[in-house]
Amino acid sequence: DNNITYYFKSIFYLDMDGFNRKNILKNVNTLIKYINSKKKLKNIYKTIKPDLVIGMGGYISGIAIKEAINKKIKTIIYEQNSILGLANKMVINKVDQVLLSYEINGIKNKNIKIIGNPRYSYVLENYKRKEEKTILIVSGSLGSKTINDFFINNIQYIIRKDYIIKIVVGKKYYNLNKDKINIINEEYKGKIIIYEFINDLVEELAKASVVISRSGASTISEIQALSVPTIFIPSPYVAKNHQYLNALYLKEKNCCFMIEEKDLDITKINEYINDLTSSYYKRKEITNNFKKLNTNDPKLDFIQIIKELI
Repeated sequence: DNNITYYFKSIFYLDMDGFNRKNILKNVNTLIKYINSKKKLKNIYKTIKPDLVIGMGGYISGIAIKEAINKKIKTIIYEQNSILGLANKMVINKVDQVLLSYEINGIKNKNIKIIGNPRYSYVLENYKRKEEKTILIVSGSLGSKTINDFFINNIQYIIRKDYIIKIVVGKKYYNLNKDKINIINEEYKGKIIIYEFINDLVEELAKASVVISRSGASTISEIQALSVPTIFIPSPYVAKNHQYLNALYLKEKNCCFMIEEKDLDITKINEYINDLTSSYYKRKEITNNFKKLNTNDPKLDFIQIIKELI
């Protein structure tokens, strides 16, 4: 759907798995794939002779960057989260440039620049805030049983006069919750809309008065670009709890509310929603704080650094 072949002259695929921390034996297969991918990368680099290799943080990019360093090709790595992923950590001291979304302590490479997330630039250029009285609840493309159950079972406490509630539950949980929502809607006359998935979620973010969301890096950058009042519920199931650290960064700048999944409490959520729907000053404070935070154009910064290296 993204028509990816339109944007790239050539596309190569590597068969690779990430490191399995729970089952060490499975890493034997990972090692075999690593060796095969490394051989394939040597042939790719020999064929296209790149001036620069950019790694965006996944385990495949880790292999590509490492091989580029071995061949003395210039390299950039980008880390979108508030903590380094394993692939970036393996090569960070040897690359030519390190780009970050957030300040991360303890990095030895001197060529560091904090640019934010290029996704922020894309949203800023292509979407405008057009607020409607909507509370949007979303927990990632796959959904979350814990979040779905919590809000659906406590829906009566979230209802606000003149507000529509939109819940994106994920494809896996749609049929599981559809009957519950239909029963609830009989009482609340269609004020609740359930989606299994929304293709253009940013469009819904732009309309929302309040967002309740996970705090993945891309989602956070979209919310930042639109300055949407948000309650973050970080996923506790991600590497090194990086979603918590992502949200904590915004919370410390007074740009959002945050509550951990283990602490979910309807009284606290109700209080947060009241603040964000009823207090003009709180909403204005969040918008102003976002504007103070968002002072550069990550995409242009990224492009300029590429130009300088090549």
